[in-house]
Amino acid sequence: MDHAGNTLIRIRRKGFGMFKRWEVCHVAGEKEEATPWFSVRRAEKSGPAVTMRGGAGACYSVDGCCARKSDYRVISGGAVVAEVARKQTATGVVLGEDVLTLTVEPEVDHLLVLGLVVVCGLMNRSL
Repeated sequence: MDHAGNTLIRIRRKGFGMFKRWEVCHVAGEKEEATPWFSVRRAEKSGPAVTMRGGAGACYSVDGCCARKSDYRVISGGAVVAEVARKQTATGVVLGEDVLTLTVEPEVDHLLVLGLVVVCGLMNRSL
């Protein structure tokens, strides 16, 4: 949601079993139809694989996203574009499993990275 409380993205789980994927739609306005933006599915050996709609933009992958790990990286074209880690206080106390720190490289779509973080949490049933 943005500052005014408007929904920015919509996430829906599609399929079932091994064909399960999450579809993320970009919502432009309340009355307008949401346009499909990207879909995420769990790859066999690695983390989730992201497919952009219409072939536009780079293809992303998530490294280290598994049920027991809360630290992972979003990779595009071999370069790390975002890192997610559990948040720590200044004294080194680690906060809860659902309290995360998100570091995003400049000129990367923050909404896309945030959508990937939410989908990874839904895939692992940690959010």
